[in-house]
Amino acid sequence: MTKLAMWLVIVIVIASAAGVGKPAAAVVARCQSVQASGGDYNGAGGTIYAELRIANTGKRPCTITGRPWIRLPRLDHPVTVSDLRDDPLAGRPGVTVTLAHGQRARAFILIRPGLCDRANGATFTLWAHAGWAKKGVTIVGTACDDGTAEVEVGSFQR
Repeated sequence: MTKLAMWLVIVIVIASAAGVGKPAAAVVARCQSVQASGGDYNGAGGTIYAELRIANTGKRPCTITGRPWIRLPRLDHPVTVSDLRDDPLAGRPGVTVTLAHGQRARAFILIRPGLCDRANGATFTLWAHAGWAKKGVTIVGTACDDGTAEVEVGSFQR
């Protein structure tokens, strides 16, 4: 075998190992054309359960990852925002959900007002949204004025 033939064989082996000549895997874009729905389920004291639903209104499949963005108004006392964990509603952090046209993903949000009675709390409105799409829902909650209120946000799931 000549040196040229030997180099040609080596180049072909390396190229096939690297995947040259193979079709590229289809890349599914992040969801852009969406409709948001949801809101809070109950407003009668205690933990407030809420949900943000995102529907793919585009013609092609798209992906959604992570959890909704939460925007709280300016309050006179702190409210902790954290990932919802150890709960059947939590979803799985870091999982990418692929949505066909018309399919929905949802994320659950729990608002725990804290350790006070309603007379010592402040009512506030937060906005949960899919940040890249700027679509979201308004959720009304109550927070104690002692800094014990918490908003827990789950990951998107189907």
